[in-house]
Amino acid sequence: MSFIDMNYLYAIPAIVLFIGLFYLICSRSNRARIHIFTSPTLLNRLLRNHSTTRKRIKLFIFMTSIGLLLFCLARPQWGFEFKESKGKGIDFVIALDTSKSMLAQDIRPNRLIRSKLAILDLIAKLRGDRVGLVAFSGSAFLQCPLTLDYDAFTQSLNALDTDIINRGGTDIALAIAEAKAAFAKDSENKIIVLITDGEDLEASGIMEAKAAKEEGIRIYTVGVGSEEGELIPVAAINGEIEYLKDGSGNLVRTKLDAETLQIISSFSGAFYVSLFEEGGLDSIYEEGLALVPEEERKIRMDEVAIDRYQAFAIAAFLLLILEPLIHTRKRNHKP
Repeated sequence: MSFIDMNYLYAIPAIVLFIGLFYLICSRSNRARIHIFTSPTLLNRLLRNHSTTRKRIKLFIFMTSIGLLLFCLARPQWGFEFKESKGKGIDFVIALDTSKSMLAQDIRPNRLIRSKLAILDLIAKLRGDRVGLVAFSGSAFLQCPLTLDYDAFTQSLNALDTDIINRGGTDIALAIAEAKAAFAKDSENKIIVLITDGEDLEASGIMEAKAAKEEGIRIYTVGVGSEEGELIPVAAINGEIEYLKDGSGNLVRTKLDAETLQIISSFSGAFYVSLFEEGGLDSIYEEGLALVPEEERKIRMDEVAIDRYQAFAIAAFLLLILEPLIHTRKRNHKP
């Protein structure tokens, strides 16, 4: 069994306990006020027909119904069913540069954060397309496999930073190779979206792009940064901000290498865009859709968890109906 919102589940004991305490406090307060104006003998005669047991049963029924309603709000689920949904037939892997150069602030707040925000805008538009995520710098790894679960993808994206890969530098070839391996065997329209400042320190990305084209993979490149370049801020041991220096002690200025990215995309039959050009990532998505004829867009079978709250909701409402029908007067009482 799983739940959509565990917060309601956690609230059940607290709210039920609150109701019980509130009832106890009110009962003692009422009894104390009655004692002020009534003698013990008269009070016993007045309460002769009153059933404390029935009153407690009513309280138990009320607390149980509230608990069941909160249980329903948590949306319990178990078991799965398959539902047909029309998919656009596109599988694409986003390879995001997480090297130190992505900390440059020629684009505010920095290149990496703006890239992640642009990706989130793209994900919000997806309807049935599978998407994966590769992080790369001096090495590359699959952060999120191809999935239709956009929430899981978003969590994986938010977890990325420039410290997630220990090996420095930028190896675009490794990023492309890792992205290629992420595609499923049944993937028909395979697209890699490479988001980077283009400084391919290993200079082997072009050859990997040629190999990708032979496998029917298109690589769209997205440039992040300015061609004028910018210094790379890093946190010093004392917490102050310094700028990255090379082995000779010179400041490192990172520049957008749009030319390399254009070559990589052209070799794979795709195109290059700047992250902030009109269209940006949206133009890549629309291009991908154009590859798939409307009549050939396949139907996907999605595995969907089954909600099981209905029976508990019915039970809760029946108890709420039953509670006022129970009287606190004793039956067949003889004065």
